[in-house]
Amino acid sequence: PLIQLFARKSEVQYPVCALTNSQGEIIVSEMNSGRVKIFDATGRYLRDLKFNDVAGSSETVAPGRFALDAKDNLYLLDRANAKVHVFDSEGKHTFSFGDKGRKDGEFWMPADIAVDPAGMVFVSDSVSVPVQVFDRSGKYVRGFGKHGQGKTEFSFPSGIALDRKNRVWVADSFRHDIKVFNASGAFLAEYGGMGQDETALFFPADLDFDEDNRLLVIEKGANRLKVFSVEKK
Repeated sequence: PLIQLFARKSEVQYPVCALTNSQGEIIVSEMNSGRVKIFDATGRYLRDLKFNDVAGSSETVAPGRFALDAKDNLYLLDRANAKVHVFDSEGKHTFSFGDKGRKDGEFWMPADIAVDPAGMVFVSDSVSVPVQVFDRSGKYVRGFGKHGQGKTEFSFPSGIALDRKNRVWVADSFRHDIKVFNASGAFLAEYGGMGQDETALFFPADLDFDEDNRLLVIEKGANRLKVFSVEKK
């Protein structure tokens, strides 16, 4: 049942991503307004994340998905400038990394981002290198995955998430499946396949793990949310 409803259309427009920090604040990025808004647990608007001191942006920041680390540092994908902007727990911009391109450490169409307990940053890209890994300072470490028609290859990587074993789960929207790698990039498994039954997927767009390590998958093509147990996988 619905517990609470807040931030109607007048308050949030075209939300892309929403997460809760350790203080219970709800952070929402908006696609069209270029804003990242912060609300308290009751839905009362508190403030915006400020982009005034974000250096190196050739145009207005276009907030995409974001991730929070254990210290509430926020890693925000900038879709317009193909960068990751990092903010501390107080909302102050600390540094940015990445650039537009297809070389190591660059992005072409960054899709999603995740941070592991050690502070390693994983970024999925729908067009360029499917997964790139950076250290906590934004230094490029490695990339893995490639585009193609093979079982381990991608058509259109989108959502990315890490489980308790630090395995990397990546949704491939056009292949209607989810691919799993270890943190070093070795392929482990593939799940899903196009369909409407319980184990199939239809344009999976985003995924995450809950506190019980269950996998939550949003299917854009089916307008539904699926929950999977992964403890035995």
